[in-house]
Amino acid sequence: MRAQHAVREPRGELVAAVRPGVPSRPRRPVGAGAVLELQRTAGNAAVAGLLAGRRSEPVVQRCGDIPAERCPCHADAADETAVQRQAPGGGRGGAPSLPVVGTACAAYTSRIQADMVHAAVVSEFLPRVGSHFGSEAESVWSDYLSRALPVPRPLRQFDVPGGQIVGGFGRHPKTRSTEAVLVDLAAAALRASPRAFPANTPVTIPLSDLVPPGTVWSTLNFSADKMRFENPLSIPGLLAGGIDPAADTRNAWGEVVVTNHANPLGATTDVTIEPKLTFKVEDNVKFCPGNTGGLFIQPLTIPLSRLEATGTGLGAPYAGVVPFWVLFDGPGAVKSFGTTIPITPPVPIPPTPPGPTPGPTPRTGPAHTTGTHLRLRSGPGTDHPIVGGFPQRDTPITVLEQTEGTEVRGNNRWNRVEGGWVSDSYVEFNAQP
Repeated sequence: MRAQHAVREPRGELVAAVRPGVPSRPRRPVGAGAVLELQRTAGNAAVAGLLAGRRSEPVVQRCGDIPAERCPCHADAADETAVQRQAPGGGRGGAPSLPVVGTACAAYTSRIQADMVHAAVVSEFLPRVGSHFGSEAESVWSDYLSRALPVPRPLRQFDVPGGQIVGGFGRHPKTRSTEAVLVDLAAAALRASPRAFPANTPVTIPLSDLVPPGTVWSTLNFSADKMRFENPLSIPGLLAGGIDPAADTRNAWGEVVVTNHANPLGATTDVTIEPKLTFKVEDNVKFCPGNTGGLFIQPLTIPLSRLEATGTGLGAPYAGVVPFWVLFDGPGAVKSFGTTIPITPPVPIPPTPPGPTPGPTPRTGPAHTTGTHLRLRSGPGTDHPIVGGFPQRDTPITVLEQTEGTEVRGNNRWNRVEGGWVSDSYVEFNAQP
C-alpha cells in the first residue's frame, strides 16, 4: 500500500478526529520530568491527553525552562532535542495533534518520543477508524500498531461474503470500473471472432476463453486502468490504496454470460454481457517505503512511518507491516453492446442417421426341421465344420439359443441345438398351445 492512500484527505473526518481544539495562548514548555512522572503514574494515554489538550505548540524537553536550542544535553541529536507537537487546530492550518519530528521513515531514537507518538495515535486514530469503517478495519490497524505481535505481522485473510472488508472492496467504484474494463475486453474478443448465440438464451463462457489470464493480470496491475483504490475515506483506500509492484497484486477470474436479444423474426436487437467475476487483492498496510501524502496529512503519516521504521530498535516494535488479502465478488453490472457484436448464423445440426432395423427377438423352445439332409455344424456359420445332421424333414429339435452367423437364404440367425448349430432358415418353431 502506498501510504498516501491510507489517510491523506485534507477535509476527512479521520484527520478531524485528531484535531480536537483551537489555539488560544502560548504555554510554557513541559519539563521531561513532569511528562515521565505522568507516564509512570497514569500511562501513555494520559501523556497523549496532556499534549492533546494544549493549545499551543508545546515543547517537551529535558532542560526544564531553558530554551531547547540552549539545552546542552541535546547538542548531539536533533531527534533528542524536543518533541514538537502540532497544536490541535492551531497555527499551522489545523494539523493533527501528533508529534512531528524529522522525516518520513526515519527511526525514532528517543523512547519517550516514540512512546508518546504511539500512545497518541492509538488513542486518537484507532477509535475513529472503528467508528467509520468497522471493527475489521480497526483490527488491521490495531495489528499494525501492536507492540505484542512479531514483525512482520501475521497474514490477515478476508473472504467471508457480507463481511465489512469484503463488502467494502466489492462496492468500491474502482471494482465496478475494473469489472467494466474486463467486460469490454471480452466484447472485443467476440467482435474479433464472432460466435453463434441462440436467440434470447443466456450463454455462459469462462472469462479465460475470451481474455487470457495474463492479459487480466497485466490490466489489473500495470495498465492505465490498474486497480488502485484512490479514495482514502473508503475501506479499500484505507487498507490497500495504490499498488507497490514489489509487494502488491490484483487478479480476477470467473465467467461472463452473453445474451443475444432477438426480435420475433430472429434478428439481433442487442447483445448484453453480465460478468460473474471474483477478485483477489493482495496488499500490505505499510508506510516504508511509501509516500506520506501532502503537507496537511504528514503530521499523521510521518509519525506512523517513523514508528514503523523504528522496528525493535527501542524494544518491542511500535508498528509493523500487516500483509493481507481480500477475496470478493464484483458487482456484476450488465453491460449492453447493442448490435456492435456480430452474431454468426447458427450452424445447422444434421439429422441423426437412423440406426439399423432391429431383427426379430431371439427365440428358444420346441421346433422342427423344414429341410432334408440338414447339416449340424460346430458353430453358428457355414465356415464351421460339420459335426452331424438331420436327414429327415420335420425332425423334432429343441432350440437352446439363437445368435447371428453366416447368412443363409437372407437369414443370418443360427440355432443351437443339442450337439451343434443349424441355420434358422431350415427351422420352424412349433405353434404355441
